[in-house]
Amino acid sequence: LLMRSGQLAAAVSIVNERLQGTFEQLQVTPATSLEIFLGKMIPLGGVFAVDVVLMVLAAGFLMGVWPHGSAIFFVAVSSFFVMTSLALGLVISATSSTAAEAVQKTVLSSIPLVQLSGFAFPIRNMPTFVQWVAELFPATHYIRVSRAIYRRGEGPIALLPDLALLALFGVLLMAI
Repeated sequence: LLMRSGQLAAAVSIVNERLQGTFEQLQVTPATSLEIFLGKMIPLGGVFAVDVVLMVLAAGFLMGVWPHGSAIFFVAVSSFFVMTSLALGLVISATSSTAAEAVQKTVLSSIPLVQLSGFAFPIRNMPTFVQWVAELFPATHYIRVSRAIYRRGEGPIALLPDLALLALFGVLLMAI
């Protein structure tokens, strides 16, 4: 949900601004491209970070499922993953000419993410080639890290390889 919602919110908002002409108005202001980028990412990222906190609290209070590891670490990793999904949404918006096209691209990109990330099916049960492809999705590493924090209480040191790959994906998508 974080990946799809973040992509969709970022993609549709930018495409709509471009269609209405407000994005071009931003580009002629003294703001740099980085400032415009951060101005789009940070508010949406804040909203989704609050959403993560609410999900952790709801899971804990309503279902009695608390992370065995650090909840703060989980929220921090989830917040970075949200920024990664928002960056992917901005990439989708840059290649879409209408909001409908952005929605379609978001839905089409989320299908393999869900199917191959280990969320719906265990990656170890997939053919070897598909396992390699699954490693190319940020969601695969986020799900692996989330399960490790929630189930086994692992910390940053044990999760360093997946955290490094998640950071690499985030930085690459933000650079694009």
